[in-house]
Amino acid sequence: MMSEEAAVTRSHSNRWICSAAILSFFACAAAMADRKPILEQETLHSVPGSFSQMWQMAGVVAKVRIANSEVRALPSPAGALPRINTIHHATVIRAFKGDVRSGASISFAQVAGQLDVGEAIIRVMDEEPLPKGDYIVFLQTSPKDTQLRLIGDVDGAYKVHDGYIEPQGRFTAFAQQHRGLSERRFVDEIEAVAAKSPKVR
Repeated sequence: MMSEEAAVTRSHSNRWICSAAILSFFACAAAMADRKPILEQETLHSVPGSFSQMWQMAGVVAKVRIANSEVRALPSPAGALPRINTIHHATVIRAFKGDVRSGASISFAQVAGQLDVGEAIIRVMDEEPLPKGDYIVFLQTSPKDTQLRLIGDVDGAYKVHDGYIEPQGRFTAFAQQHRGLSERRFVDEIEAVAAKSPKVR
């Protein structure tokens, strides 16, 4: 599995490039006095090795409908710029795992988005927030954070469109193996994995 998330920033102001370093931010001066620097935040995600392992890691697995989303700045160690997350607010359509029920409201985080934090504009590299719509999501919390988060970020999100599955993930081979499956077949696979997994007491 990959390591905890790491951040890299880079200025996109005219002709200025900042040196980048994992786990730290370096603020750069804008090329023009009236323009804020744009700092890019790169994240390395911890991803499961298999679909079965993703099920086991998940505290919540559910089909949800994202109604709206908001970008937030999360605190970072002293001296570092904040980390950017998009918080999705959704309604549970069907629960497969976890203490959630159909009709309940749920929120979960994705490492994506762009936000003006005053001294700069920070945006997450190569990640776009999930748009509104229906998804089957695999979510977990960490010991230091009670906020539900996508496992492996977009690899934990499977869009349901016209009854078929559109994996949002790019980092795991099994994400793309599910592309084009009918929702019914995908749910069958979830239920088969659940049946084979050790029961948590």
